[in-house]
Amino acid sequence: MTNLHETQKIEEDMSKQDNSIYVSEEIEMLGKVLGEKELQPFSISSFPKPIRLIGYLLLAFVIAILLFFMIVNVFL
Repeated sequence: MTNLHETQKIEEDMSKQDNSIYVSEEIEMLGKVLGEKELQPFSISSFPKPIRLIGYLLLAFVIAILLFFMIVNVFL
């Protein structure tokens, strides 16, 4: 008899968990037919410098607008 509860998982089972993203077989086969690579992790540094600059400026503009409206809302 073991000291495990009915719902307690064995450590071996927990170490065998697969953390990959599920992709259906049809989509996987379509990717192989089209010669696509696996999904790569997203990296901002892979974009060209002008595109990154535009993205940073857009993000700064959105944050500035949000702060402006929050400050105006407090004083009015």
